[in-house]
Amino acid sequence: MSRCRRCGGEYGPSEPVTVPLRALPTVQVSGISGQKCAGCGDLKYAVPNMEDLFRVVAGLLVQKPERLSGAEARFLRKWLGWSGQDTADRLGFTPEHVSRWENDRVPISETADKLLRSLVMAREPIDDYAAWDARLASIAKSDPEPLPLRMVLKGRTWARAASAPEG
Repeated sequence: MSRCRRCGGEYGPSEPVTVPLRALPTVQVSGISGQKCAGCGDLKYAVPNMEDLFRVVAGLLVQKPERLSGAEARFLRKWLGWSGQDTADRLGFTPEHVSRWENDRVPISETADKLLRSLVMAREPIDDYAAWDARLASIAKSDPEPLPLRMVLKGRTWARAASAPEG
């Protein structure tokens, strides 16, 4: 057994855990194993195949009907591999404005939301442009509402779980 870095206590046996995704806390990750420290309760775990998990979450975020929340916009920006400056340059805004979206000081505009989603979709092949155009016409009309997700590891692949997280 390994020792906890916080208190020096021993970690218990591996057990199934569900944890929030650090990059986007409204996403719950399940189907992974973790160990709990007997001394302080610290949870040690590893999330396998993060690239696939992030790809699946990004694909689900671009499909949600409400505008993106600040955390969701930041997640998609980082998934694209862009800095705040890169995003500002590519979308035609100032870095300060992008920061205001990401920190929920101002909501992302409908136009910027659709553009960011389209750039995410361009990273993945679009099979049906007519369907994507129809989807763009119907999204980002309402105020931001974070998308609660529960992601589950099935073998080596990540998928959306049947039920949303509680709470």
